[in-house]
Amino acid sequence: MPPSPNRTPDFFVERTRRMLEYADEARGFVRRAAAWRETGESDAAAVCRLWALADELDSTVCETLTAFGEALFGERFELDITRGVEVEPPPPPMPPMPPMPPMPPRAVYTCAWTANLGEDIWVSVVLSSSPSESERLEARDSGGGFYALPFPPEGAAELSEVLSDAFFGAVVSG
Repeated sequence: MPPSPNRTPDFFVERTRRMLEYADEARGFVRRAAAWRETGESDAAAVCRLWALADELDSTVCETLTAFGEALFGERFELDITRGVEVEPPPPPMPPMPPMPPMPPRAVYTCAWTANLGEDIWVSVVLSSSPSESERLEARDSGGGFYALPFPPEGAAELSEVLSDAFFGAVVSG
């Protein structure tokens, strides 16, 4: 993904075109998520944007994860790419408000690139978003580690630094 200053109007036109192409698929995805999570009308737009942003990150993330996976684990390494839904915890009540009924959890949509290293050891780069939250990018490892990444990342070097910690964390805890 190129750094923000190098983006032209054509870049954003192309992003919008991809978002429009995803609209029908995103509506179906949100309908399926509604069966087990609260969703709203703005969810499909958030999913379209998330998928378009994931397209922009795809080659950098795949190449970087592959470089780590192949160098450290050779043939045991596999790369999986998934789209999913997680639970957004409700915000805590603000005192001194009277007690209110708990808000149902909202859907947080994700795109994940996962390096599976065998024996329940993995490292993921996860791009997530919801209608109520801006995009968030992080690395996660099978040992429970979470490593924040700036969004958008400035390139493979920034991603590699974080993945170094995540791969180490996954293997040491595994």
